[in-house]
Amino acid sequence: EAPLPSEKVSLLVTFSKCIESSIRQFYSEQGAPAERIEKLAGFPADDFVAITTYVITRLNRETLLSELQLLYDLTPEYDLSGSEGYCLTNVCIAMNFIMQKS
Repeated sequence: EAPLPSEKVSLLVTFSKCIESSIRQFYSEQGAPAERIEKLAGFPADDFVAITTYVITRLNRETLLSELQLLYDLTPEYDLSGSEGYCLTNVCIAMNFIMQKS
């Protein structure tokens, strides 16, 4: 059974949280003070999109672009507010960048 669009959007939020967690872990392993790591709650969008772009290029998912477009088309607008909409938008921006460079 295929997941609902809202479930896929929730997976994108989890994907984004994994990226954020990896960034925190990197800084921790580099010896950054705990106070600095805690202040990393909000990453600049440009940095986040760049990292997301890198991760997506490693996925090798040929259908990702069409799946993202379907998510935008099938997910009600009220479900795309907050972190869900932010994460979907970041992934779409990253995909558009990749497509332009291909």
